[in-house]
Amino acid sequence: MADKPFKSGDWSGIAAEEFARYLPALESILAGGTAIVNKADRIVRRLDLDGSVFYAKSFLKPKRLKDRLKRAVRRPLPFRLWQIHSEMLAKGIGCPKPMVAATSNDGTQLFICTAISFQRSRDYINDISADGLPGAFAKAAHAIAKLHRAGFIHGDAIPGNICLGDGDSAAFIDNDRTGHLPPLFGGVARRRNLIQFCAHTFFRDEIDIEHYTIFFVEYIKEYENTTPSTQVVGGFIKDVKARIAEIQAEKTARR
Repeated sequence: MADKPFKSGDWSGIAAEEFARYLPALESILAGGTAIVNKADRIVRRLDLDGSVFYAKSFLKPKRLKDRLKRAVRRPLPFRLWQIHSEMLAKGIGCPKPMVAATSNDGTQLFICTAISFQRSRDYINDISADGLPGAFAKAAHAIAKLHRAGFIHGDAIPGNICLGDGDSAAFIDNDRTGHLPPLFGGVARRRNLIQFCAHTFFRDEIDIEHYTIFFVEYIKEYENTTPSTQVVGGFIKDVKARIAEIQAEKTARR
């Protein structure tokens, strides 16, 4: 993916060629964006520029010492995001196209990417009729299997971070912790992604064990070209139910 080193005001980094014309006004563009996430450690803004939509994620300078030390020894996250997004796109995995990876003199780090037009699977699953639920879970299973076959693992494979389009088209967002499948314990990492997705779909009453079974069977068929045994499916369902119970307990404790 073509990129262009740049320095504009307090910012320096790399930018996609098609975004280069906006760099001289980068600070004012960020200031005029619409904040959709505003937390102590990061701000996510929607940028509407000449009919196109981009998302800018600003990673603020950490306050805790241990977080500062981590940042000091690691490659800046925007550049890691640029690399993993580029690698995913090169292997045919849908994700936002990186536009800017930069750091500021004040310690802020910035990643700007394109928007994804597909619907988040959480909304997709919530909007369709009950009859469409099996197909939706199968579609999500195929998307995650494709990601894993390409050699990647998502850091937080919840329904809000996997977008589903027509057919088997899909895209992965919020890839801050996405990386390559580990050479050791890769199966554990893949299973964690599957449990993450299923355990966060209990927001709809009609969703039950049948849909988790479909999801897991379709994933194994896609990833391993085989059908899992009843025992293996049962073990997966048990793990999903345990994780759902943990999430519900955590929500209750926060009330």
